[in-house]
Amino acid sequence: MSRIFFKKGERRPSIFSTLGFLTVCLAGLALIVAGPAYQLEFLGPDLLDPSDMEMRNKILHVATRLVLVAAGFTVAGIIHGQTSPRVRTSWRGVVAAIIVAALGYVVWTLETRIEITGALYDVSTNLEAPPSFITLSAPTEDGFSLNATTYQAQHKRAYGDLLPITLSGTVEEATQDLAGILADKGLDIVASNTNTGHIEARYHTIWFGFDGIISCRVRGNAASAILDIRAVSRLGTPNMGANAELIREIRDALDAQRS
Repeated sequence: MSRIFFKKGERRPSIFSTLGFLTVCLAGLALIVAGPAYQLEFLGPDLLDPSDMEMRNKILHVATRLVLVAAGFTVAGIIHGQTSPRVRTSWRGVVAAIIVAALGYVVWTLETRIEITGALYDVSTNLEAPPSFITLSAPTEDGFSLNATTYQAQHKRAYGDLLPITLSGTVEEATQDLAGILADKGLDIVASNTNTGHIEARYHTIWFGFDGIISCRVRGNAASAILDIRAVSRLGTPNMGANAELIREIRDALDAQRS
């Protein structure tokens, strides 16, 4: 066992592989702190306030830098192990390479979302007349009424693909189908009226623990219906595009149901 972890003949594991493994573990820890740790009551809000997205973003930036450093150490460890007669490429280098690749994709995706979404926390498929909330309370600062021109311009740049969704069937039928999809996705439906085509629900993301609310409005005639969706961060803070991703998931599920 000691030969596997420490020494194999006269060739020792590369120190760079060990450093790469340790650094990528620190990167993973940073992701945990930025994610699930925020949901642990004994860590917040005095230590980790869920509304403090600036701190979360800083922790994610640290995780990104640690992944880059770990990648450098890991590559150096592989080269060192293949070229030096005194060292070898150990299991730490192999494991570090796998974790670096996985975490690299994760942090790159999150960093891209943060850059694209900016301060957006109120997202809708209908910018001119987003669905309203009747049962649930939206944040005091309404994204579409506060600096509306600037907010809508940023919204169009980030979420140009979010448009009203055309559905088949009557308003009642489309609303029933939508309610079923929301329930399947685990949303907590708090209001549903098939006659008026109005649904409101709560949602919660798993890793980062973002809480949000969603309002859906189905309108149309006897032949077809149009769905407008609005998803809002409950705290009135950006949530790394989680609300837009939820709308896309609902849209894709409706498309799959029709096909």
